[in-house]
Amino acid sequence: MSVIRDGKPIDFLLDAASLKRIEERPANRLADRLRNMIAVPEGMVLNTLEDSNGSGMALAWPSRPPHRDRPDEDITAPTVLRLVEEATPR
Repeated sequence: MSVIRDGKPIDFLLDAASLKRIEERPANRLADRLRNMIAVPEGMVLNTLEDSNGSGMALAWPSRPPHRDRPDEDITAPTVLRLVEEATPR
């Protein structure tokens, strides 16, 4: 089971019958690795959304940080929405 605790992703390995925790380890999410692979324009952040079923697919797109729907003078150029599939070893 994947969770976010204190802002960090963690994977819990649970016993299927009792739901007791067997192991806890830092999550190795594709979305986190994308932050080092996709160039983000200055003043923007990288947004990611990963499939919770563990399919190895994620969406990634740069955007400006939240602005709370306040008007802004400048409009940024469009960015690319990427569908990323994790390569599987052969």
